[in-house]
Amino acid sequence: MIITDISSCVLPDGDALARDLPGSVEELGEDFVAKYDSKTLFYDVFYYRDGPLKKVIAIGPTLRKTLRVFLKSAEITIDGLPVQMIETSPNKRFCQLEFEVPTTTPKVLSIRHEQFNADIPINLPSLRDFAGTRAITTLSKNNRLNWIED
Repeated sequence: MIITDISSCVLPDGDALARDLPGSVEELGEDFVAKYDSKTLFYDVFYYRDGPLKKVIAIGPTLRKTLRVFLKSAEITIDGLPVQMIETSPNKRFCQLEFEVPTTTPKVLSIRHEQFNADIPINLPSLRDFAGTRAITTLSKNNRLNWIED
């Protein structure tokens, strides 16, 4: 069995900064709203390399309006160097952000904003670990990341 650490980013509880609900409380119901994960910004941040293609990818829940505006107005750097954020989500179930890689081996994705600051370690590529195996990646809807363990 291969265990891979994730490099997540969760917004602080009690802070006004949060992911928007996908509808109104009336439409969704109070039980859904109570279980809704409004604080996860990224599930994982990792370095992707395929030949000359090199980028850092951040995967998380859909941004919706509040967090999209937040990230677009934040200063985002990799190892202290400014980077451009490109949203490349293939569907509405999750968000994938890509950043150009300004260093040989990126180590930290930093977000600076008056509402929230974070330094997120960048995981190194692990695709070789799974070469020749049958592997699956899944998402678990509206569960906080701290429950995940082997």
